Amino acid sequence: MKILVTGGAGYLGKRVVAQFLLRGHSVRVIARATSRLDNLPWAGDVEVHHADLRTSANLVEAFDGVDALVHLAASLTGDEDAQFVSTVVGTERLLEAMASSATRHLVLASSFSVYAWTKVTGTLDEASPVEQAPDLYSRDSYTIAKVWQERVARRLSAEHGWDLTVLRPGFIWGQGGEYFAALGYKLGPVYLAVGPRTRLPLTHVDNCADFFANATENPSAAGETFNVVDGDDVRVWEHLREHLTRSHAGGLPIPMPYRAARLIPALAAWINRRLFRNKGRLPNIAVPSRFEARFKPARFSNRKAQGVLGWAPPLGREECLRRTYNPPAVSMSEAPAAVAAQLPRVPRSEGSGSEKSTAPRATIIIPTFKRPLRLRECIASCFAQEGPIPGSFEILVVDNCPDGSAAAVVHELSRSAAVPVHYLHEPRPGISMARNAGLCHARGEFAVFIDDDEVATKGWLAHLLEAQCRSDADVVFGPVLPTMPEITDPAKRAFFRTAFSHWTDHPSGTSVGSTLLTPFWARGTDAYPSLATGNCLIRHRSSEIAAVRFDDRLGMFGGEDALYFNQLAASGAHFVWCAEAVAWEHVPQERLRLGYVLLRALRGGQVASWAPMLLSPARPALTALSMAIALVQAPVFAFLACGYAAFASPKRYYYLTRLAGAIGKLFWAAPFRRRSWPSWPSKR
Repeated sequence: MKILVTGGAGYLGKRVVAQFLLRGHSVRVIARATSRLDNLPWAGDVEVHHADLRTSANLVEAFDGVDALVHLAASLTGDEDAQFVSTVVGTERLLEAMASSATRHLVLASSFSVYAWTKVTGTLDEASPVEQAPDLYSRDSYTIAKVWQERVARRLSAEHGWDLTVLRPGFIWGQGGEYFAALGYKLGPVYLAVGPRTRLPLTHVDNCADFFANATENPSAAGETFNVVDGDDVRVWEHLREHLTRSHAGGLPIPMPYRAARLIPALAAWINRRLFRNKGRLPNIAVPSRFEARFKPARFSNRKAQGVLGWAPPLGREECLRRTYNPPAVSMSEAPAAVAAQLPRVPRSEGSGSEKSTAPRATIIIPTFKRPLRLRECIASCFAQEGPIPGSFEILVVDNCPDGSAAAVVHELSRSAAVPVHYLHEPRPGISMARNAGLCHARGEFAVFIDDDEVATKGWLAHLLEAQCRSDADVVFGPVLPTMPEITDPAKRAFFRTAFSHWTDHPSGTSVGSTLLTPFWARGTDAYPSLATGNCLIRHRSSEIAAVRFDDRLGMFGGEDALYFNQLAASGAHFVWCAEAVAWEHVPQERLRLGYVLLRALRGGQVASWAPMLLSPARPALTALSMAIALVQAPVFAFLACGYAAFASPKRYYYLTRLAGAIGKLFWAAPFRRRSWPSWPSKR
């Protein structure tokens, strides 16, 4: 079949297109611009018709030779008028163009939101009533547009005798869309789960894409409407707990019975009616019809899909969870088709023939997340390495952005690079995931980490390798010094320079000790800098070190590197310091705030108490010791901070930071943790 797809670059659309291609169909995609398609791996395997459904005059040409239209496009943003024009007017213009062609098969993506949820009782199925006026206009803009879109499609299909199939997915979830509205409200670290025993109409995005492909191919789907749900009896509380556990998001889930929560919109509606004559603009939770559409208990099934089409979800519940929270970390050259649909198409630069056959001495690993300009500077500084570097080296960029935003930069720089530059997409969120992926794919004897906002000095790599060779160390740490915008206040300048430095005044070759495993009264002449991966070399091929990985439970909060190196130290690994291997970290203006430094110190204190519980076996005695010390530190540091503040002494900054760390040691449990690694908005 030749299939025309709208919305092909969307969250569901890109997977639907991939499904059609995997099944051997020819696909044409309507797109306003190619920018959203360029980084998709199937971009070169489809035809692209440039058009805007709202305004373009060339829509008829898009249907040349087309057997079926799969219409996924709809607006999710903008006010009511903007969404109506984009979704409804765009659909009407598209279908009028279809009427002038030979195409007679239409598959429309609708939504569960079109149902009249205030009238739903028991089981919601395809026969349940759709929202009608006047109640329709109390719903949100998206629902109004989707109801009208269905009306337009049904009217024109009846007029022209088309085979129309309407598909109404429930809550679409998956990688990049883990959290959705029906799970409740997020209030800081608190998750308010409305109706914890309510069933969820879930459809995993990969199962949903499979259903769309099946319904397009199967003649039995003509003239039918199907609800698209996986059919699992999954409850709100169960799914929320799975999400918090598997995503390591942290936070405190609190159940709120549906009947109790329902009083909120009822009261708000009464006040709006009595005092404001229904002219007040209320949030969604305060509008009864919108509240019920999101939270009302009901039963759901895919019985009609099974009976008419013989369809069952190809992925079970556990596999859906694994794909969502633990997808495979692979490069584009190694990606299977199902995963490749989500990754950018970037070839690896393999260098010369001798480099292909011989593993490099070192692999420089650069984890990155949405910092293209800084990443470019970091890679350039790696290209500029000088000095006696024994053996070759390669560069491996691990992109932790779900959209693969670093692909273009790496591809551009790899073309003219004198050393091999590889690109690896690790879409699972968290710096631990990115670093572990780098270690798994590093070919060198040594893995050398540098952050994407750092610039290495010209002799950096040579100094690290030389220090390792002299000491036979398992890990070599180098200093990270900040480059900052000009600060006129000398006290503040010194404070921020210290806060953003990883430094010790010990000479090169000094052994580095573990602050977690060595109490302060037992420390000798070793150096005790913060154990961070911003500038370090690791002999990762040894069996003892290869068995240890960055803990993904800390990946979104920070401190995973401290735990990793403390685990290495516990296994007997030898650490040394190299003062000459300097990397410079760019500190942007928005970080030069006392609040930012205090929050970072708070997280550091939390990790100090939390990390012993993550060791294997757990060391609760170390956690108790950390908290006991903090109980003494907190009042002392508070007193000193207040005392120095009274005299405007710059030392107040130092003691405020120490106080924040002490508070973090005391309040380290899940409800108090704050993320440090960036996150991205989920799609519905």
